Amino acid sequence: LNHALDTINEMVQPSSSSNLLQTLSKMIALKHLVFWTVFYIIPCANCANILFFFVGGTHSHDIPIWPLVVKLADRNHSVTFFSAHTRKPWKDPRIELLIPEEVKKINDRYLGDVMSLRLRGEERLVWESIPTWSYEICEYILRHPEVPENYIEPYYWTYKRRTQFFPKLDKLMREFFETDNITSFEELERKTDLLFVNTHPSVELPRSLPPNIISVGGMQMYGQKNATIPKDIENFVNSAEQGFILIAFGSSIDFSSIPAAFELAFFDAINRFPKIHFLVKATSEAPKNCPKNLKYKPWAPQKELMAHPKTLACITHSGLNGIIEATWTGVPLILIPIFAEQDYQAYKLQAREVGIRLELRDINADDLTSAIYNITTNPMYRNNMKKLQAAFQDRPQSPIDLAVYWTEFTLRHDDLSFMNPIIYQPWRVYIESLLFTPALPWVALITTLSVIILTISIFRG
Repeated sequence: LNHALDTINEMVQPSSSSNLLQTLSKMIALKHLVFWTVFYIIPCANCANILFFFVGGTHSHDIPIWPLVVKLADRNHSVTFFSAHTRKPWKDPRIELLIPEEVKKINDRYLGDVMSLRLRGEERLVWESIPTWSYEICEYILRHPEVPENYIEPYYWTYKRRTQFFPKLDKLMREFFETDNITSFEELERKTDLLFVNTHPSVELPRSLPPNIISVGGMQMYGQKNATIPKDIENFVNSAEQGFILIAFGSSIDFSSIPAAFELAFFDAINRFPKIHFLVKATSEAPKNCPKNLKYKPWAPQKELMAHPKTLACITHSGLNGIIEATWTGVPLILIPIFAEQDYQAYKLQAREVGIRLELRDINADDLTSAIYNITTNPMYRNNMKKLQAAFQDRPQSPIDLAVYWTEFTLRHDDLSFMNPIIYQPWRVYIESLLFTPALPWVALITTLSVIILTISIFRG
């Protein structure tokens, strides 16, 4: 830019004093032209085409990543968001939104009625049957000669990814696209440079992570403007004598469609706390037997209600987004897990003494009453959550800035193999030679002696 401005100065030197003013005007105009041209060209020179591929879960699963989508668009990247969920109204021209109808149908079919599955106990029956046969089957498997010793398979590799699952996917893709020129899934996994995880060490169990796994949990707490709490909800919350409790079961469960026994248990328990107001997400009108201190709303700003000074607790399905919002605002939880990783989250938070876990299938008014009473009267839960809140918020930079930095880091550097431990695993890792290394001297000695003895025997013979 300085070189360009110097060149302009030489080009527009006045030839006489008579046209000095005209020359100065041209010089100023040209300088402005060069400055603004460079101003707009420089960001574009470093921009990239970025695809966000989100086809699973519910609309709420898009929420944590959306601040990063907007931030990258702000930095002049060309962003495409491929999703199974509609965003209305869509006004941002910088972000292209793709919502294939077939993807949406598949996703809706996959989710199904998760609460009914839990209430029928189909998942629980499998887990409860494990102790009856697990000891014998584990001993049989571990004593099998083909099972390698000193090897712990990651829990997510149920299908033996490299040897069974990925080859089947490769075959399916070749048949579908009618070509063999397709990158294998194993290679795609190996070429993954970075992995963002929606969590933070303060709310997780201690674990060793490689440098290419970046914790960015809580982006929705930094990157979105606070919504205004509707006036009727604000008045309802403020009018509570003792406080307010939010009931939030995520975007996949509507309180209006829950089983009658479950609804009655809630109504009975809520009636026992007339000085506490409750609000629940429900698309229908409140039934006639609904307690007066319970309000039905099709939508409410959950994050903002969590932060309300009158909020005592939140009754949740143990979804990760709600847990992050509760941790950020320091609100203790009553946890009723329904599916996916929610049992893990509920047990973990109960062990940290920031929440009380209830089993959906066994839930009744007395258990709910006990949980509500304890969570609102025992200061231990709120105090522990406040400590967790302080650790969760104590960061050198926001998770959005962290995610943007690492995203653009991958754009600036072609080779990130130094961050990925699985790209160039040496052969000794696969054959577990590290475990075999202590025996190498003995093997070498025995081999050498065997060769010597064999050689002597041959010559004597």
